[in-house]
Formats: sequence, C-alpha cells, structure tokens
Amino acid sequence: MARKMYARVLLLTVALLLAGAALAQQVVVRPHQVTLQPGQGQQFEAQLFDRAGRPVRGVTCTWSVEPSFLGTVTRDGYFIAGPEPGPGRVTASVVLAGVQYRGSADVVVAEARLSGKQLLVEPAEVVLAPGQSQQFTARLMTSRGVTIVPTELRWEVVPTSLGTIASDGLFTAGTVAIAGQVIAQATVDGRLLRGAARVLVSQGANGLITGLVVDARDGSALAGALVTVQCLGPLPWARHDTTDADGSYAVPVLAPGMYVVHACAPGFLPEYYDDAPSLREATPISIAAGDTIRGIDFALAPGGAIGGMVAAEADSLPLPGAHVQAYSPAFPNVRYHAVTDKGGLYIIGSLPRGSYVVEASAAGYKGEFYADAASLRSATLVEVAGSDTTLGIDFFLATSSAITGCVVDEVTGAPIPLAQVCAHAVDGVGRDRDRVATARTDSSGCYALPVRPGTYQVMARADGYADEWYDGVSDRRLATPVVVVADQHTSGIDFRLSAVSAIAGRVTDETGGVPIVGALVTAYQEGPGARCSSARTSEDGSYFIGNLQPGNYLVRAAAPDYLAEWYKEAECVRDATPVAVAAADTVQGVDFTLKRGGSITGSVRSQRTGQPIAGARVEVFSTAGPFSRVAFADSEGTYAVVGLPSGSYLVCASARDHVPVYYDGVLTRIQATPVTVNAPEETSGIDFLLPSRLLDGATIAGRVTDERTGEPLRGVRVFATPVRPGQVYTDLTDGEGSYVLTGLRPGVYIVWAFKTGYLAEFYQDAHSWLEATRITVAAGDSIRGIDFALRPQERGPFMVTGAIASKEGQPVAGAMVLARRGEELVATAVSDENGQYALDELPEGSYTVCAIFPI
Repeated sequence: MARKMYARVLLLTVALLLAGAALAQQVVVRPHQVTLQPGQGQQFEAQLFDRAGRPVRGVTCTWSVEPSFLGTVTRDGYFIAGPEPGPGRVTASVVLAGVQYRGSADVVVAEARLSGKQLLVEPAEVVLAPGQSQQFTARLMTSRGVTIVPTELRWEVVPTSLGTIASDGLFTAGTVAIAGQVIAQATVDGRLLRGAARVLVSQGANGLITGLVVDARDGSALAGALVTVQCLGPLPWARHDTTDADGSYAVPVLAPGMYVVHACAPGFLPEYYDDAPSLREATPISIAAGDTIRGIDFALAPGGAIGGMVAAEADSLPLPGAHVQAYSPAFPNVRYHAVTDKGGLYIIGSLPRGSYVVEASAAGYKGEFYADAASLRSATLVEVAGSDTTLGIDFFLATSSAITGCVVDEVTGAPIPLAQVCAHAVDGVGRDRDRVATARTDSSGCYALPVRPGTYQVMARADGYADEWYDGVSDRRLATPVVVVADQHTSGIDFRLSAVSAIAGRVTDETGGVPIVGALVTAYQEGPGARCSSARTSEDGSYFIGNLQPGNYLVRAAAPDYLAEWYKEAECVRDATPVAVAAADTVQGVDFTLKRGGSITGSVRSQRTGQPIAGARVEVFSTAGPFSRVAFADSEGTYAVVGLPSGSYLVCASARDHVPVYYDGVLTRIQATPVTVNAPEETSGIDFLLPSRLLDGATIAGRVTDERTGEPLRGVRVFATPVRPGQVYTDLTDGEGSYVLTGLRPGVYIVWAFKTGYLAEFYQDAHSWLEATRITVAAGDSIRGIDFALRPQERGPFMVTGAIASKEGQPVAGAMVLARRGEELVATAVSDENGQYALDELPEGSYTVCAIFPI
C-alpha cells in the first residue's frame, strides 16, 4: 500500500453545506487524551463527521484551551503545555451553516512527583455494562517500587452521570452509554495527589479490530508501532495496542459504533486507515456487537527529520522552551512543531520529503526564520530527503523587550516554581482589566515576561504565599514602576514571597455532635475585590482552608440537610463574627454546629401515562424573600428538597416535553398553594402530575458546560426568546448538560442560558441582547449545536435583591439583571414570575445594577 498523493481541490455549494449541517454529528479530536510534562508539545487533529461517519469537508476549526493557564495552542492545533500542572481540555470548534459543533481532548499537565510518589488506581481501564459494578483500589507507589497504603482516600466520578462510587471504591455504572473517569485523591505530606482510571459504560463492548503494520519499502514487519482505535460517536473512547515482532496488533473490547484507526512508529510517517495522511481522509470502520474486523493493515513510509539548537544571540546560551515549526511554502497551513529541551535542542520528526520553511520563537526574544532571516521571503529552505535527518538548523534569537527576574521564598530563599508574574499598565484602573501580560516561573524560580516598551507595575503570586508588588509591597499604590525599553530585558525584578495563613476547625451536628462529612466551608476575605477560598470536611468533620492572605474573614459552613451558618452561630452575614488571620498563622477552632433543616418530598409523574418522570426538576421558592432550592427526581420519580428553614414555600415541578406545574395542580405561581415547612420535619406528599407538551414545531438543542472545567452543567435554564413579542420557550439541562427546546414556531430567536453561580450568557458568548447571535427558525427545523460554556462568577458573602416591573406596574418575568463593577460583569440574575431577583454571593464593592429585556 504505497502512500497516495492527494490533490485538495474542493468545490462546495450552499446546498451541500446545509446537508452537512443537518447530518453533522460531532467534532472528533485526536488524540482524545494525553499527559504531558510542562513545556512539552502535542499535535492535535480535529474533523467534523456526519451521522453516517463521513467527514464533512470544506470546514475549518478554531482551537482553545480550558483553563487558559494550562498552555497555548496554535491555529493548527499544536498544544504547548504551560508550567503549571493540572487537568484541562483542548477544544476544537467548527461552525457550519450557522451551527457550532465542538469536540474536546482531555489534557493533563503532569505534576512533578512528590518525593517520587504517585497515586495509582487499579484497574486502570475498565468497560462495564449499565448497572454493573467494579471494585477500584488505590495505592501509593514510590520511585523504588515500594507500595504505601494511602490514608484519607477520597473517590470521585467524572462526569457524575458515569455512575456512583462508595467510600471504599466500589463503583456502580449508570444507565446510559458514556465514558469518564474514576478519580482517587489522597493527601501526602500536605499535598494532594490524584490518580484516575478510565471507564466506559456500554452494552455489548466486545468488538475486535486486528491487522498488520509493515514497512512500505520492503513489506517487513514493524514491531513497536502504536495503533489507536478511536470512536466517532458520542463516546469519547479510544483503545491502543503496540505491534508484536511480526507487526501484528489486536484492539479488543470495542463498543458498537464507528471508528477511525491510526498507526504511527518512530521514524515513519503516521497514517490513518485506509492509506490516509489525515483524519479528514480516514475511512471509518463500523463495528457491531461481537464483530471481529480483520485485515486493517498499514504500510508506513519512512519520514525525515529536522534538528538543531535555539540560543540567545547576546550570549549564545541555550533557550529551553522555544517553539520551532516547519512547513512547506506550498501548504503553509500544514505545520510540524517541536519545543526545545533544557539544552535548547529540538528535533521535528515524521516529515514527508520536501522543502521546508523553519522558524523559531521564544518568550523575550524576536522570532526569526532560518537562516537568520527576518521575513518569510528571505528565509532559506531546508531540504528533507526520504528518511534523512537534517541537523544543524540552528537559531540565535535577538533580544526583545521583556521583564525578567526570579521568585523565591522570603524565609528559606528557595526558588518558587510555577509562580505567576503579572505586568499591569501603570495608569490602569479596575481589577485585572489593565493586565497586559503574564508568565510563570520555571523550576529555578525564574521568569521572562515579554511586554512592549513602557512603564509597568509588576506583581507575583503563588499558592501558599501572599501576593507581592514590586518592590516588596502588598499595596499596588506603593509599587515601584518598572521601565522597559525597546529590545532590552529589564532584569532583576525579583520577589521574595511570604508564606500565607490558614483557617481550620470542625463542622458537627448541633443535636448529637456527630461529624458532618462533606460540608462546604467558605472563607470570604473582607475588602473590595478580595478573594474567597473553600474546603470540604473530612470523615471526622474537620476542614482546613489554606493559602489565605492576612486579613479579616467571614466564614460560612453549609451542608445538605442542614441550615447554613456563619461564624459564630449567625444565621446571616450581617451578624457574623469576623475571623482575624495574621501572617503565616493558622487560626484553629473555627467550629460550626449546624441545625438540620426541614424538607419537602413527593413524586413527579406523567399525567398522560402515570409513569414516573426521572430527572424532573423541583424548585421551591420562599414566600418571604429571595430564597430558593432545587432538587431532581430519581428513577422512581421521587424527590426531596432538603435543608429548608421553617416557613412557607411555593413548589414548582418541570420536565422536558412537559408543561411546568405548581402545587397543587395549577399552571401559574399566583394560583399556587403554599407549602408549610417546620424544620427539621419533613413535609411529604407534595406530588405532581405533569401534562405532556405538544411536540409539533421546530427544535433547538445543545449542551451547556462549565467554561473553566468543561464539565456538563445540570439544571441550567435555557431560554429561546423571540425577537418579536411571542411565546418564550425554555428547558432545563440534564445530567449530560443537554437541553432541547421543542415546539418552536417559525421566527427569529435569541437563545440564552442561566444558572445560579454563573454569568448568564447569550449565544454566542454575548452578555447583551444587541450582541446576541440571532437564530432563524423555519417550520420543522431541527437546529443542534447551540452550545454554551458558562463562566463561574466571582464569589462573595453578600446579596442584592429587588423586583422588576413594567411602566404599568406589572411584574416582569425573565428579565436579565446585570451587576457590573466599572466595565466588568461580576454577577447576573433572572427575574421570576413575581419580577423578583437575587444577585447572590457578591463580593464586597460598589456595583452598577441594570435590567435588560428584549422588548
């Protein structure tokens, strides 16, 4: 199978694009999961496929990284890991016929092992049928292979719809086909270690793909080649195998679906089946339950390589972490990348025969083309022939404007790696809005911060330390300005950070003194723009909130089934006792004894069939003020809203494809029958029968995720508001973050999403009606991919409440309320049927509050 030559001549029509949009299923990103060391790079590919497994051609994708500090990604999908460890996602977005499709790959920037220890979860990978159980265990392994039994082991399932896990690691799969992780956490020597196992929940995952990988030149077997089989469907699942001495491989335990197969080996050009150089040309393979697909073979052609060194022109010292890329002048969008190692060396492998432009760049230095060229026009092309490696392609980069220095511990003088250094415009105003550049320190505690010539105020921060402005002050107003001139490094901008403080205590039941496990304790620092920190209680009810700066804190404890409490024994923030925290001090004994709240319980069923409605949302509203709670019905349709103070409540149940109903069987809030709660008693029998909603008309569907973590958000209210006066359509996201707005009449709509604790958002990424992207709906349309990634709002201890009315004095429901600090959006809320709203968890400060409505 000789490698084919592809002429990419593409003729598209609007009709074809619309057909692709109607059939489009998802964006596939490959590889779907990687672990990298800080500074390492990884090339990602993405392709939009339709429901038949065919690639949708003529579309391009944009790339992003969440969270942004995890690293950077180029326009063609090359990700460079940043210095800070942690999990995140690289996401590819494609817009086709006005519909956005997204696909993601999980990325972990690996943390340096603590004294050689790592947390391992076993088994590392498992496939389960819905409802099936698996016992997971975790162990600490040292670099010498010594096993240590971890203490205070905690288990977590991501996403939550994957299943449930007990405190002993016994996992039970959920009821839907999904892929995810079982995560174990343990605290070792004061630091948190994490380990994870991959889990696929699917029925009939017993398919098999086998084949051979050979050298295209002579047909000889290629041992050690990596073959990856990746699913094209909604399951983000891939499996691997390495070829044996005879070049054979076998990838088992495959769920029914469509797959692409990829093979690669050192020194050879990677390839997709069948003889395709990219994901776009790959031939998908369909697998049914129990299928064995044989003969998925590869003949890999040898590839060449380019290597060299990147150093500073001023002193010839090597530049680690420099970015080098090579590409053909004829196809500049197809690029090959590398990042230099500690010695400034790089090598770009798996290059097809040809002539290449090579360019290098590094923080604090001017990028250039080979050889010593300032522009592409004057660059010297580098020839690659067959399997040859062309060495000596070196770069000596000229200095550009930058700030450099080191960050160390004030007491020990030890370097602080991964500290964040920020440069702010010297005449800027507002929290972080004038920040112009950031950088992270390397393992030696040093940094290089590229900026334009000018005057800056520079700040350093790190976990466990107090923020510091240059030169040695905590108040920005006292900061020493840093002057940067053209093509020079302003060096010696060093910081000596002081260790910060902590608050610790216990949370127990007021009646019996029993520890409350999993209670959330939050410390809000007093002062405008101050940050908050949280921790959850362990099995003995204890908690520890570290990384606190000196100051006064308002501390709150909350737990399911209980009434929240402020320190000391205060029901509201205005009665709270502040906790004074000194520098490098741990304040012990900040304890809480929580009272059990009351509860409202009942069931939600279909009026038409009498069957329970799993996942139905039940929301209670206090008749005395802006207090509400939400719960979701289980598979039997039963629900329990817990942790309620004594009082009178209105209760509403809603579910997809059903009409919302208030207790007792009415459609509007004004007609609702109040429900009395006497804490800690249960008010039972608050049952609902929901009428079915007519499903005629068009459909808008999508998914809502957390912008920071990428995890699906459940219980998000999504609205489709017509531009002209008319019916507003709404739905709630399920456990997968999915929503479906049904029965829409033809027209133009503005779609937006809201959840308490997040900033409300219009499609796409807009925060006003005027900026929102309109969606035109025709009769019978099924519009998908209207997705949202909501940003968590800043958190604080305060609340602003009010009501919205029309000029005639009538309450306005569904208006968006915005709280801004200067030009910065801090919090949002939505008015209810009484026109009331609550901007909850606001930080201390002055705000401009406004309400907006489309008509």
